[in-house]
Amino acid sequence: VSERACGILAAAIHALWQLRNEADMEVADLNDHYVVACNGSVIQSYPGFKLTCQSYLNTLVEMTGGNFGSLELISTMESSLLGAAVAVACIDDEKVET
Repeated sequence: VSERACGILAAAIHALWQLRNEADMEVADLNDHYVVACNGSVIQSYPGFKLTCQSYLNTLVEMTGGNFGSLELISTMESSLLGAAVAVACIDDEKVET
């Protein structure tokens, strides 16, 4: 079950990375390095979970023309808070209604 969960998580992260590349009309550059912040009891505490997810990510990135390790999972204690902050920072001020 944990192997499948790692594969699903890696596929979701990779899909978002691909979508980002397509939205920016970029091709995965072999020199680019992206960091994905992650937290949660399973990914931080389950033995080998993060390592297995990273392995799947590396495989998916290589299969789509990227460089091994260019998409890296990094554990962080406040990733959900940081993600929300980044999302708010990306909002166009003109689109926000008061």
